[in-house]
Amino acid sequence: MPKQVTCISALIALVVLAVAGAWAQTGKSSLEGIWVGVSMEMDGEQADAALAKRMRFKFEGDVLIIAGNFSDESQAKCSFRLNETASPKHLDFTPEDEKKPLVGIYERNGRNLKLCIRQGRSDKGRPMEFITTKDSDLVLMDLVLQMN
Repeated sequence: MPKQVTCISALIALVVLAVAGAWAQTGKSSLEGIWVGVSMEMDGEQADAALAKRMRFKFEGDVLIIAGNFSDESQAKCSFRLNETASPKHLDFTPEDEKKPLVGIYERNGRNLKLCIRQGRSDKGRPMEFITTKDSDLVLMDLVLQMN
């Protein structure tokens, strides 16, 4: 009986360590997965709920694929960079057909991701808080990690 208890205890310890390791991910792997839109605000106005729910941000290795931002079913493939030491954390991404990166901030809380991104046409620089106002050229999105 003591051997069984020891084996079960060891298995439980391994599972706890694996789960803790998954929650403690840093760098690009901390955003790995498909994030689905919940709500969106642009320039101080709430966006249509259907538009927000179409949004998909798929982080996969060094690539970000954005879907739902277009009238058709096309996707934008982007390179991206994170700065986790900044406060708030920085996210910059550049679609393949663009030369200038879109700059933003992000905050992950478990399965929830908040993004505030300056629109590409703007030269106002990186947002510093999760809020939009009229003519701010900012998009604020709340997303949730899609479970498989």
